[in-house]
Amino acid sequence: MKELLKGVVYSGIVAIMFLPLMVTGSMFFPYITGKNFWFRIIVEVITAAWLLLALYDKQYRPRFSWVMPGMLALLVVMFFADLFGVHPATSFWSNYERMDGYVMLAHFVLFFSVLAHITVDREIDVFGFKTTPWKIILGAALAGAIGVAFNAFQQITGVEATTMGWRVNATLGNAAYMAVYMLFNTFIAVWLWMHTKQTGLKVTFAGLAVLFMFLLVQTATRGTILGLIAGGVVGALYIALTHAKERHVQKVALGIIVVLAIIVSSFAALRNTSFVQDNLILQRATAVGASELSLRFDIWKIALKGAAERPVLGWGQNNFNYVFNQYYQADFAHRAEQWYDRAHDVFLDWLIAGGVLGLLAYLSLFVAILYYVLWLPLRGRDSGFSSLERGLLLGITAAYFIHNLVVFDNLVSYIFFALLLALVHSRVATPIRYFEQLSISGEVVSQVAAPIMILVLGFSIYIVNVPSMQAAHDLINAFVAQTPTAKMQAFDQALERHSFARQEITEQMIMQEVTAAQDPQATALDV
Repeated sequence: MKELLKGVVYSGIVAIMFLPLMVTGSMFFPYITGKNFWFRIIVEVITAAWLLLALYDKQYRPRFSWVMPGMLALLVVMFFADLFGVHPATSFWSNYERMDGYVMLAHFVLFFSVLAHITVDREIDVFGFKTTPWKIILGAALAGAIGVAFNAFQQITGVEATTMGWRVNATLGNAAYMAVYMLFNTFIAVWLWMHTKQTGLKVTFAGLAVLFMFLLVQTATRGTILGLIAGGVVGALYIALTHAKERHVQKVALGIIVVLAIIVSSFAALRNTSFVQDNLILQRATAVGASELSLRFDIWKIALKGAAERPVLGWGQNNFNYVFNQYYQADFAHRAEQWYDRAHDVFLDWLIAGGVLGLLAYLSLFVAILYYVLWLPLRGRDSGFSSLERGLLLGITAAYFIHNLVVFDNLVSYIFFALLLALVHSRVATPIRYFEQLSISGEVVSQVAAPIMILVLGFSIYIVNVPSMQAAHDLINAFVAQTPTAKMQAFDQALERHSFARQEITEQMIMQEVTAAQDPQATALDV
């Protein structure tokens, strides 16, 4: 039974690593909904399997690191922030366009918990080959990223069009989502390069790191490009300062810093030349001055005003639009989109959603990483990581932190931030005495706990996912229907699903009716 449960968990984790490839054309918001619904379903399945496995075997039970209190604090604070927020239903369930909210947060924490505690095995057997859990998981992530990269090159070569003009977004649907995906996979490729001794694999991982960095630049996402550069400097500088035993490693680290400094200074000097201005990617990547970011500054000022109005628990998740509407400026009509539902800064988004308490809970996750990767080694205590590993972890943490300054979270960033946190936790966590001493017979697990878990799992999968998945299909049916009657039937069916997207469905139905009313060939029956 234990091997079966472990197989379910690992299969689910590997499947999640391939979700970025999914585009569900039969569902509303095809780049968003399919990925998110299947992420939630898979997380629910692997959580149930992990909990049963933990009942069978104490080595898979929860262990303590300072990441855990941060996760629990975020869950607790945001529950009350959403409950007492402006619109609790939207805060808990979100909508099709974002698929965020408390439901996503809960699945993020569950995914982290499974990753962090299933990877305690020193090695596992995969089709007769001995390997480590993390090599399987990180290898699967790279395999998924290779598939996304293939689609990206189809966009670059013009075989397939992007949904964002000239900016590459591949199967993610948004260049910023693509950028952070490539950022994390660059880190994974370098991490695996560092942990293998086979020349062929080293060359492969190094090539993948270069490929992913190239595709990151092709997204023209400025914050992530700056994050990649800053993360490279931070990681290389740490390695240069701490890896004194191997001079050649120090020289390589210093060389990376010098190369990055030359690249940045060169583009800064050439910013106004035709070489940069005639290249859309370079033009956008170098447009990071105050004038280019003036709109973002105004959005952030609005966010700060909203935070000052509700400083403790904020407005609840997915409620930034209320803040934007309240402090809307007239000139936005000529400079920006008509509405914003995010502050385009992850930290301000958490400040709006959960107030100071929510932001502190979120920041505690970064503090936990720094505690184990930076603070403990500085105090001469072993954190379980080599100086090279600490340099890489500091680099990706710094890169992701800077990326977060100008964007907002999405499924991909949640998945890989959970992976990063779990990687740290799995190395540093210590057993919790209560869970170690807890003794449960195998008969109780198989005859009582397992049936209950299966019932709860079935209920969870249906309630959380199925009605809203069906409604997302209904919306597409409404859009492609050939007659007004068929359209209205599809919309009515979507509303009857009692999904979380009732407001979104109603909005789409009204928009369709307005479009029909403006059609000069439409009859009274059509309208």
